Amino acid sequence: MATDKYKEFRNLMFNELEITKADIREWTRDATYEVAQQRARSIDVDAIVEREIERQVRAVVSPIYGNPTEKVATQIRKAVAETLADKIQISMK
Repeated sequence: MATDKYKEFRNLMFNELEITKADIREWTRDATYEVAQQRARSIDVDAIVEREIERQVRAVVSPIYGNPTEKVATQIRKAVAETLADKIQISMK
């Protein structure tokens, strides 16, 4: 049953519509190329490179210095706290 329908469809495409395997291959190649071009334009290469550089730096730095992000955050907090302590006076009654 399914084979008969396939043959009927194939015959319709080939005989009536004059669509060949070469036509289908060409349409598939063109559609695939178009989709690939759209995907390639949508890739953010800069973000990928940035993430990879960060990953590589962490892989080298972390075993030696620990988590650099935490150290930087701690240093920033300390600097902000010292600056605020110099500028703000708190009086208690």
